[in-house]
Amino acid sequence: MDELYITKEMTAQMGLKMTDKQIQKLNEELEEKVGTKITESLSEEQLDKLIEIQESKDDNAIEAWLKQNIPNLEQIVQEEIETTIEELGKAAPDGDTPK
Repeated sequence: MDELYITKEMTAQMGLKMTDKQIQKLNEELEEKVGTKITESLSEEQLDKLIEIQESKDDNAIEAWLKQNIPNLEQIVQEEIETTIEELGKAAPDGDTPK
């Protein structure tokens, strides 16, 4: 995954000191959560097609298919980002929640 949805700067603003590796892992987990939400909403036929496209490893084709078939994709991603940040805020040592 090349794109970071949650950055080191975002976690630093929450008072968390995370390494690049931790940020990468956090984003990988976020990607898995988003993927799970997406696949749960697909028909069996759509899921088969998505798997076929993913096997091609063509990121542009995957992105185009998702945008065409998941109209609320950006909303799903944003909700998962917010949930993850909220969970991080609750785990912060000072107990402060993100702003």
